[in-house]
Formats: sequence, structure tokens, C-alpha cells
Amino acid sequence: VLMLRAITMAAADKSKIQATALLSAWLLCAFYAATDEYHQSFVPGRSPEVKDALLDSVGAAVGILLTYAVARRRRRA
Repeated sequence: VLMLRAITMAAADKSKIQATALLSAWLLCAFYAATDEYHQSFVPGRSPEVKDALLDSVGAAVGILLTYAVARRRRRA
């Protein structure tokens, strides 16, 4: 959600969320999830799990889509 907010705040037209902003925010979150799992391979007692990166990516998608739905509903009201 914060990634989406940062991307949309940098956009020229802040009144609506573009599809490219949604995709960019999700890709950045998924990339972060993957690099976090890679980082865990160097931490004693931790192990990298593809499943964790996928769950983080799904969670990011849900948060981004909920934010988009709320913003769209507010614009209609």
C-alpha cells in the first residue's frame, strides 16, 4: 500500500490510480519479497522459502487491489 502511495504521489495526475502504477507497485513488492528471502539465506537459523515470497507477493496484490477499490469508491461518492 505504501509502495502504491509513493508511486501515485510522484505521478502528475494524482486524482486517479493508473494501471501502470498498480503493476509497478506490485512488481516492486514482489521483487522486495524475493530479495528478502535471498537475504534470509545468510542469516543463521533462517532459510529462504519460495512459498514465503509467493505469499508476500499475494499479500501485496491484495493490499494494492483493496486500496484501489477504496480509492475508486471514494471518487464515485
